[in-house]
Amino acid sequence: MALTHENYATCPYCVVLHSECDLRGMCGATYFATQGSLEFVSLTTFSMDAVLTNARLIEVTLDPSTFESSPVRLLVRRGAVGRRRGSDRP
Repeated sequence: MALTHENYATCPYCVVLHSECDLRGMCGATYFATQGSLEFVSLTTFSMDAVLTNARLIEVTLDPSTFESSPVRLLVRRGAVGRRRGSDRP
């Protein structure tokens, strides 16, 4: 199955990865696959095995009300790194 959607809210089959999660389920970063291929190897009621190939993952924030995803842009200014959500401008 091809992964070609640019927004989490409109994709019928989505791959989302969370990183830096704590025991309360709070995560430091969320990544959304906008390209690639997903092949299901096995699927049961309680588990899934799949292969993800040629994936392009971008860091996003997800709106909890609309499920819209907004890209997180990394900015470098005067040697410091910061994040800007949903904007191309520094």
